[in-house]
Amino acid sequence: MNFKNFKLGFFLILMGGFCFPGSATEKVKAAELKAKTAAQIILESYLKVQSQLALDNLSAAQNELKSLEKTIKQSSLASAQEWKACSSLVLAVMRAKNIEESRQNFAKWSDWQIASLKNQPKLLDGQTFQVSCPMALNNRGASWLQVGKSIRNPYYGAAMLKCGEIVGVKHH
Repeated sequence: MNFKNFKLGFFLILMGGFCFPGSATEKVKAAELKAKTAAQIILESYLKVQSQLALDNLSAAQNELKSLEKTIKQSSLASAQEWKACSSLVLAVMRAKNIEESRQNFAKWSDWQIASLKNQPKLLDGQTFQVSCPMALNNRGASWLQVGKSIRNPYYGAAMLKCGEIVGVKHH
């Protein structure tokens, strides 16, 4: 390895964006994963996907879900009850052919995610809000979870980003 490549690798490690197999960074990430439950990992991914759909970024949302699927499969969490219960919902969002289909499937995942958190309120930090938009899904209405009070509608994105109202604060 020449000095220039060494400096780049070292910089990437410091920034947390790259890790060599067996490196300290990889070991820390593995330890963090072991400390989390499937429910925590799924919720974190859900919130990232919500944010990306609100930005009309289907590609980033699908990449997040591919990462989630890989994380679950590479860990001992593939048999976890939470993953078994929602994996088909997650995969439907990931495999959608367009953003509209992804949003339809995200609504089903949102319903599951909101219902599942009623049994696991300790997963929430007090900054996660349940939001509802009565116009979503052809005026059938849909809810979602998001971090922060600033409405970011995943069903409309930029077209109606702030359409919705907070209907509940999720905290422990």
